[in-house]
Amino acid sequence: MNLWQWLALRRWHLIALAIMVFAVLPLGLFILTRTSEEYEVAKQFVLHDQRLEKAIGKVQQANFRFWDGFDFVEGNGGHANYWFSVITNKGKFAVRVHLRNVSWRWRVENVDIRYSDKTQTNIILEPNS
Repeated sequence: MNLWQWLALRRWHLIALAIMVFAVLPLGLFILTRTSEEYEVAKQFVLHDQRLEKAIGKVQQANFRFWDGFDFVEGNGGHANYWFSVITNKGKFAVRVHLRNVSWRWRVENVDIRYSDKTQTNIILEPNS
């Protein structure tokens, strides 16, 4: 095998590796996020919290908006934020849930609600809720 053949073969291996990384990494991140404790707390809040229901109506469907962004920060108790696309009996909303890890339990601190007319409101929860 001459040098040019070896370099061509190596280039195809690098391309295949790059494709695998860019395909597998987001899928793995999505799966890890959806199976996390903080994600489950956020989703249950969106589906069942009475304060949110009072603001936007009875939730019929809530879908995680993975590509709109989420974050998880370890340290100092930990923080997490998740976006959901929520359909209620009053319409469609974008809901961002902010969580904090306090004493090894995830708690919702506040919720941002974006309405279809681009207005926004915030629900701040009491520390013990």
